[in-house]
This record gives sequence, structure tokens and C-alpha cells, in this order.
Amino acid sequence: TSQRASPSRFIGSESFIGMEFDDPPLDFVALARGMGVPAARVTHGDALDRALHEAFASPGPFLVDAAIA
Repeated sequence: TSQRASPSRFIGSESFIGMEFDDPPLDFVALARGMGVPAARVTHGDALDRALHEAFASPGPFLVDAAIA
């Protein structure tokens, strides 16, 4: 027997399949760096300006992981 969940189980719920980014926790900065992409994590507003300047000065892709509370 199949263990697949029926799509009707999610109709009318607030759950989105595959959209849990905190279980397990993902370290997007580590993932980016592991693929050769420079990255910065921002947890306070005063650090965002510095991270964006660094990102825009980068000659290629640059990930800014901004935690929104």
C-alpha cells in the first residue's frame, strides 16, 4: 500500500507541502558558501546596509540571508 498523503487532506488547511524551512533548520549561508557563493547573514537592521553594499560590490552572485522577525 502507498503511504502518500491525499491532496484533499491539505485543502482548507494553512499547511503548505514542502514549505517548512525551520524543520530541519537550514543554514542558507553555509549552503551558498558550499557552492562557492559568498554569503552573509543579517539579524539586525544596522548590519543590512553593510551586507547589501558587500553584495552589490560582488562581481557575481551573493546571498543575503536576512532574518525577519
